[in-house]
Amino acid sequence: MSTISAQVKEDTVNRNMTDGFELVNLTPHEITILSETGARVASIPPSGSVARLARSRRARGRIGDVPISEVEYGGATGVPDPMPGVRYIVSLVTALAVTSRDDLLAPWGEVRNKAGRILGCRGLQRVVS
Repeated sequence: MSTISAQVKEDTVNRNMTDGFELVNLTPHEITILSETGARVASIPPSGSVARLARSRRARGRIGDVPISEVEYGGATGVPDPMPGVRYIVSLVTALAVTSRDDLLAPWGEVRNKAGRILGCRGLQRVVS
């Protein structure tokens, strides 16, 4: 799958400096990192730009009242060109589609409450193929 680059406007990016790297959140959700004890380690707000996979959907019928679709996923959209010292947080699906990029990180180790609601994650991962 190919990557389609997009420019992220400087004034819309929420910058988070961590050990000399800027973390730019390209998801629509705040990313909350929690320690093993549940303490908040970091919160990275969304930048306002979202990286996603291109997709096209075709209706393929029904099973009872349930619609069935065929969905074709394409390359990533909304992923800026690499920049020195910047790491981009993207969804796992986007990271899986662009394993050639070492500047893309995805949340890992989801932490959920008793009702199953996601509270945060344990860290960030670089997906490799």
